[in-house]
Amino acid sequence: DGVLEVVTLTSAACAEKEATRIGEKHGFAGEGVASLAAAFSTRWAEEVDGSPAVYTGASPLGGRLSGLVATICDLEGIGLILEVGDSTLAGAGRGLFVRKLPGGAVRLDRGAIFC
Repeated sequence: DGVLEVVTLTSAACAEKEATRIGEKHGFAGEGVASLAAAFSTRWAEEVDGSPAVYTGASPLGGRLSGLVATICDLEGIGLILEVGDSTLAGAGRGLFVRKLPGGAVRLDRGAIFC
């Protein structure tokens, strides 16, 4: 809903605490808080060891997207596929999903913003 929160993480344990605080402040809980905590944990891990962590957030059940309505293959030649399908959150409608092109490499500079 256009909300911007600045979060400063000081430890791995801080990720869960900050996700819960933001969830309470903005009125969301459950999977939303868990997804936010996973994103914070991933960001913290990247800062601590200097390498990108593996995504640990919400994913389609069984790794297969249901209700697929659109696909853009090899988006901008960077090795990513962008898809629209049923959200992983119950009752949320459609979701936007990004995955790596099978057998390819992702060609983005570290820290590049993908949106």
